Amino acid sequence: SAFVAALANATGRTRVALVQSIGNRRIAAAVPALGGLLNQTDTATSAAAAAALGQVGNSAALAALRAAPNATAAAVVEAKLATARRLPAADATALYRELQADSRLPAHQRATALRGLIDLEPASAAGRIADALAGADWAQKQAAIESIRAHPAAGLVASLAAKLPVWDIPTQTAVLTAFGRRGEAGAIAALVAAMKHAYATVRAAAIAA
Repeated sequence: SAFVAALANATGRTRVALVQSIGNRRIAAAVPALGGLLNQTDTATSAAAAAALGQVGNSAALAALRAAPNATAAAVVEAKLATARRLPAADATALYRELQADSRLPAHQRATALRGLIDLEPASAAGRIADALAGADWAQKQAAIESIRAHPAAGLVASLAAKLPVWDIPTQTAVLTAFGRRGEAGAIAALVAAMKHAYATVRAAAIAA
C-alpha cells in the first residue's frame, strides 16, 4: 500500500496523519509497521499507532498490541478493547476476561471489558452482573446496573431480585431503579417488598420504579 510505503520515511504530524489514514482504512498489511511505532517516544505517534491497530482489529493487530512496551498505557488498552469488538466471539471473550481482571487498569476500562463480557455471554450475564453488584468497585457496579435495563438474558430480574437484600443500600437503590426502567412484570414482587424496607431511600426507589 502507498500509505505503508510512505510511512517508512514520514515524521511528526505527517506520520501521525498517515497512521490515522491506515487505521481508517483498516489496512491489515500495515500491522508490522504500526507495531513498530508503538515503541516511539513521540506519544502522538505511539497513541495513533495503537488506535490504528485497534481499528484493524485482527489477531495480528492484537499480537502487536500485546508486544507493546507499556501494556497498560491508556491508548494500548483502548485499542485492545476496540480489537475485542472485531474478534470472533471466543477470542473476544478471552480478551475481555483478561482486561476485566487486570487490576492495573483504570476502573472505567475494566468496566468496559465487563460490559463486553455481559453482552457476549448472555448465559453468564446474571452471574457476572450479580458478582459486580456484590463488589466494591463502583465503575463495575455501574456497568452492571446499566446492563440490567436492557439485557435480554432470560430470568435476569428474578435472579437479581433474590440477591437484592444482601447488597448495600446504594446498590439496592440503583438496582430497583434499573428494574423500573426495564419495565418487566417479573420485578413487581421485588418492588413491592422493597416498599417496606427499613431505609427510606430504598422505599423511595421502589415507589418511583
